[in-house]
Amino acid sequence: MNGKDMVCKRNFYSSLFTLHSSLMEMKILVLNCGSSSIKYALYNMDDQSVITSGGIEKIGLPDSFITVKLNGEKHRMERPIEEHTAGVQYIFEVLTTGEYAVLKSLNELDAVGHRMVHGGEKF
Repeated sequence: MNGKDMVCKRNFYSSLFTLHSSLMEMKILVLNCGSSSIKYALYNMDDQSVITSGGIEKIGLPDSFITVKLNGEKHRMERPIEEHTAGVQYIFEVLTTGEYAVLKSLNELDAVGHRMVHGGEKF
C-alpha cells in the first residue's frame, strides 16, 4: 500500500468515526399518525433508549387525551385536539415545556421520522 492509499484509508476511517460519533449523540423523534391518533417515541441514539413515548387518542372528539410515558410512569392529560396538526403541536409542547418536558427546545432534535403505509395501486 502506498502513502496515498494510507492517507485515503485513514481519512475514510476518520470520517466513519466522526459519522458514528454524531449518530450516537442523536435524538430522534418518531411519529405514527393514524386516522384519529398520533403515537410518538423520542429515542436517544447514544444508548439506543426511549427517552419518552406516548400518544394522542380520539383526535377530533371533545374527550381527546394525551398519554405520556416517562421514567417508567404513565401520565394522562385530557385536552380537546381538533385535528392532527394541533396534535403534533401539542406533542412538541409536551416535549419542551411543563412537568414532562425532556427537551429544552425542538432544536435538540436531530431527526424526525414518520411511519408511512402505502395503500397500493388502488388507493
